[in-house]
Amino acid sequence: MEPNVFRWDDAALLLALVRAGSMAKAAAALGVNTSTVGRRLDALETSLGLRLFDRRTEGVTPSAAAERLLPYAERLEAAAHGLVMEAKGFEQAPEGLVRVSMPPGLADHIIAPRLGALRARFPKLTVELLSSTAYADLERREAELAVRAKRPERGDLVARKIGDLPVGLMASPSLVAQVERLEDLNQVQWLTWNEAMLHIPTGAWVKSVVPEDRICMRSNSVSALVEAARAGLGVMLLNPLFHGVAGLAPLPLHPELQARLPSLPVDTGWLVGHAALREVPRVDAVWRFLLETITELGRPYQGEPFNEPGSEP
Repeated sequence: MEPNVFRWDDAALLLALVRAGSMAKAAAALGVNTSTVGRRLDALETSLGLRLFDRRTEGVTPSAAAERLLPYAERLEAAAHGLVMEAKGFEQAPEGLVRVSMPPGLADHIIAPRLGALRARFPKLTVELLSSTAYADLERREAELAVRAKRPERGDLVARKIGDLPVGLMASPSLVAQVERLEDLNQVQWLTWNEAMLHIPTGAWVKSVVPEDRICMRSNSVSALVEAARAGLGVMLLNPLFHGVAGLAPLPLHPELQARLPSLPVDTGWLVGHAALREVPRVDAVWRFLLETITELGRPYQGEPFNEPGSEP
């Protein structure tokens, strides 16, 4: 034994001897034989350079040194007990915080309204939605999970494809009823992303085909665009997950107009997590919830089966 090294096993030995008062009873408590207790006590006293017990025929009596070490040994015991209980609770049920990074539209209009179902299943689970178009760094633990448009190409990450959903024109039900079927882009006003967000495919599509004077609103906020569309201000592009969710309705394109236009964008989604955390119960519970929610909403528009599932089984 290295000198002056005190291990948890040493604390357990000290506590057993103090509480049992004899080598034989301490051995029974520790599940070893009496000679093993004697050897371990000899090694501990040699390592510490202290006499811990007076050994007599009738039993053992703690020395002043042992009495001084006793509170520390008890703290070690309490910490070890807490660790075991925490581990057991951790394995038995999902609980604690899970941070999920995803685009604002998905967070605000699709996932947030459905978190009640997850909470009902796992009352001790808390989800923090990081609503942003920027990617959280999962390897630096800025979040446990993320929904992204692209599959990660590097890093110790696992990913599951959650769909390819064709984007469509959406507007308020009253505007859809008025137009019925769009035959000319000039029939309606348009809502779209501002210049800073034109890397988003829907923004690039609108910029490429819609006359500038027909764009009545730009924003960097999908919620602002959705609210403007709900109010009947104009038409925007959204994927079909939003059908019926945000109070909007799809606006069909006339086949002749559709034939003249470039293909509408397709929203691809990937659910991504750190490999080291994937099977942690609280992370697994949220992973499954997100996968079930998004794929179930997208199922009527994507058909059966889903596209390739990606690298995560």
